Amino acid sequence: MIKAEVKNCNNIVSATVHLRKNHFHFSKQSGNMILAVIFIAIESLFQKYLLADYSPIALYFFRCGILFVIFWMMFNPNFLKAPKKSWLWLLWSALLSEGMMVLRFYGFATQGIVFTVLILILSPFLVYLFSFIFLKEKPSVKIIVGAMVVILAIIYATIMGR
Repeated sequence: MIKAEVKNCNNIVSATVHLRKNHFHFSKQSGNMILAVIFIAIESLFQKYLLADYSPIALYFFRCGILFVIFWMMFNPNFLKAPKKSWLWLLWSALLSEGMMVLRFYGFATQGIVFTVLILILSPFLVYLFSFIFLKEKPSVKIIVGAMVVILAIIYATIMGR
């Protein structure tokens, strides 16, 4: 249905104006993703207030402790069955995640939630850049246009927000 609408319109802007409610079909996973994004936004607001009393490192370990208990109750894992090689990957992943989250919390405390999240939006494009440079993948027009739109939006929000 959307393709037919786009063919009848002169440009993509007028195509988005003509979209109707019945054109959008969400799968169960899409609904879960939207719910997760809402909870992440609420969590970020709480983290901003908690950073007034806690350091970024203390808040990160407090958050991880709560998530560990929740996931332990949900999945009841058996750590003894895990191969030794997976422990090394788990440790490496935990160290990288810890660094990213502590820097995120530090950004929340010093720069604010909006500016920090705007900068973190760039991370998928850094992965694409890595794949273009080191893995020699060919960039598609859609990826390049999307990256430019996001970068321009970040630059605009940074200039207008300061």
